[in-house]
Amino acid sequence: MKKNKFVLEHSPKTIFNRPSIISMRFFGLAKPRLLILIVMFFEAYFSAAQTEYFTQTVVALKNESDLKKYLLENVTGLEGLRLNAVKSSPVGLHYDYFATRNGKIVYGTSVKAHVNRDFTLYAYHVFLWPPSETTGTWSAPFPELKAKVVAADSGYKWDGRRLFAAYRIETYDHDGGDEIFFDAKTGQIRQRLPRAVRQSPRGYVFHPDPVTAAFSTYDCSTDLCDNDDQTNPTLDALRVEVKLEGLTFEDSVYSLAGPYVAIVDVAPPARPRPVSTDGMFFFDRSHPDFEAVNIYFHIHRYRKYLDSLGLTGICEHPVKADARGSFGDNSFFTSDDSGGLLQFGVGGVDDGEDADVILHEYAHALSACAAPGTNEGFERKAADEGFGDYVAASTSYDLSPYRWADIFTWDGHNEFWAGRSAQEPRTWPQVLAQSSNNIYSAGTVWAGALINARRKIPKKEADLVVVTAQYFNARNMSMRSAAHALLTADSLINQRRYRRIFLEEFCRTQILTDLDCAPLSRNDLNNLVRVYPLPARKSFVVEFQGSVGKLSLFDATGKTVYDNPQYRNETTVNIETLPAGMYILSVTDSANGVQRLKIPVAP
Repeated sequence: MKKNKFVLEHSPKTIFNRPSIISMRFFGLAKPRLLILIVMFFEAYFSAAQTEYFTQTVVALKNESDLKKYLLENVTGLEGLRLNAVKSSPVGLHYDYFATRNGKIVYGTSVKAHVNRDFTLYAYHVFLWPPSETTGTWSAPFPELKAKVVAADSGYKWDGRRLFAAYRIETYDHDGGDEIFFDAKTGQIRQRLPRAVRQSPRGYVFHPDPVTAAFSTYDCSTDLCDNDDQTNPTLDALRVEVKLEGLTFEDSVYSLAGPYVAIVDVAPPARPRPVSTDGMFFFDRSHPDFEAVNIYFHIHRYRKYLDSLGLTGICEHPVKADARGSFGDNSFFTSDDSGGLLQFGVGGVDDGEDADVILHEYAHALSACAAPGTNEGFERKAADEGFGDYVAASTSYDLSPYRWADIFTWDGHNEFWAGRSAQEPRTWPQVLAQSSNNIYSAGTVWAGALINARRKIPKKEADLVVVTAQYFNARNMSMRSAAHALLTADSLINQRRYRRIFLEEFCRTQILTDLDCAPLSRNDLNNLVRVYPLPARKSFVVEFQGSVGKLSLFDATGKTVYDNPQYRNETTVNIETLPAGMYILSVTDSANGVQRLKIPVAP
């Protein structure tokens, strides 16, 4: 493809050519002087047109040396290449080059080539500045700056008409720093660009809360104390600097509103949505905007996690969140047709400082999105509270093993209120008898059953089942029906792979009883065999809660293909050499009891 031509994306075909005198006559422009001026205009216009196109191809190559040779031979006007980066992706390798002239980088140019794992070139993109006489020399001394310099080099820079010799300096300061281009002949600054636009907005949060981060307890003698929302060196040190992704950026201002959550002000105490011109939201806990940053970060983070599980459509609109939405020591969710509203209290410990509170309340929003208008009835509401406790406790469990079961570790478990536990020892009938009509106590039984199951299941697979089960929620749903709905979700997602684990917990807590628990014998409950993943390919894992004497695997003819008499409680069975088909796993316990399971092996 020639330079000085406009090119359509995805096509190397030229769509403009230099106008001719004949075409000028066609438009009635044959006067010589005017014609000369018009021709000069088009000459100048098209001589300033850059080359840009993306093309697909199939070229078998051996290595990067072959790739560079091909590009230099097939991209018109390309004199040399300087590698900027090479990245690997599921579809191959991606080489990013600058074009060079006289061995120097030509800033802003791009020759990006894409090859598969066999090093077959399948596409490349070209952007080159128009050909021009380069101006200037590198005669001025290299600039010395008082600012912190993080990168420096030299090359050619396009100034809108031609390439000039340039020194390039990248600096860093509290505003993000600048990218500066100096004329290498005169030493004068020709262009200054802010680097902050390359940086993600950031802020301070508690992650998940100061008590957990400190591996301690609420204690005013150690500064781990609310003290009327005052800060101190201990609490400041327990903040974490995080990226704030997805922020709205309008009129050169960042604000705490994104695709999953938008900070709003709907109730007293009044506080408008925090904004920043540089994307920096660095506050301590005494600042009235600190809680808003926490709320935005934790909701956005958890929702991105759900997206990674494939749950991208659970809420169509961002939830609205008032970080200072109540003077009391309580938070709540109100459903509506546009994502719903979360209001966080500032009484006691501000609720927006504890990730457990934030995620518990956000779980109500998720439930409302999945099954709108269904949160009616005592047991249905108890299950909803339990789902919120599950989201809070499971996230805490993943972040830190310390006190993960103490829900609301910072906001509660102190002089303000007792908090809750995700390890409720009572059964469902016991809680109903002792805490009649208390949806929060009843909810802890549901949360405990789900959490205990999750600790035996790969966490992402457990979370996918539990959150998907929210779509099955219905008005006045009983806890027993909620359990059956979750088992149905597991059947659809995992082909009943984790049914026995969930069923064990539902029967242990007596959410399910009698015939529901008949498939689980007493021996099964005490000595549960787990095999995953199924179907197996290169290996599978066997977990057994009892004492195992022997582990064997047989093919369809009864031939032993694996035998492990040293098995204890967990092992990985390597089946790389086995052909695809159905196998029988035999697990013999210490009392010579035998359990057999079918193991499908995929090709």
